[in-house]
Amino acid sequence: MNRPRDLTPSVADTIAILHKGKVQLVGPLADLKESIAMVTVSLSDPLIALADLPEPSSILAEISQGRQKQMIVRGDGQAAAAYWKEASGVLAAQSRAASLEELFVACTRGDSIYKRASGQGEDSAQARNSTAIEASRS
Repeated sequence: MNRPRDLTPSVADTIAILHKGKVQLVGPLADLKESIAMVTVSLSDPLIALADLPEPSSILAEISQGRQKQMIVRGDGQAAAAYWKEASGVLAAQSRAASLEELFVACTRGDSIYKRASGQGEDSAQARNSTAIEASRS
């Protein structure tokens, strides 16, 4: 059975991805296509933890399988791959454009999305916003 052709690029110029009633990602389709990448990193040891990317780039989702990590990155994917290539224990890193399907899955994957040690998740964003609001009241 053939999959239906993805009509999103021909019928939408801005998209929003919702998960459990909350907006996970919104923006012009062209911008999202240019700013989201799939970065694959091969490690010498599966226990190696990669450093977070410098801002303004961020990791939207991460999947680890053995010695390989795949990350959906918002920002410059080539720069992210180059950044991680310099890390100790990294054998290789490469980047390619993420498909809209990969982006959708990353944003709706359940508990694993936005879960990184740095706290890029939704709870952390709410905590940062609460802190900013409290600071502005002081």
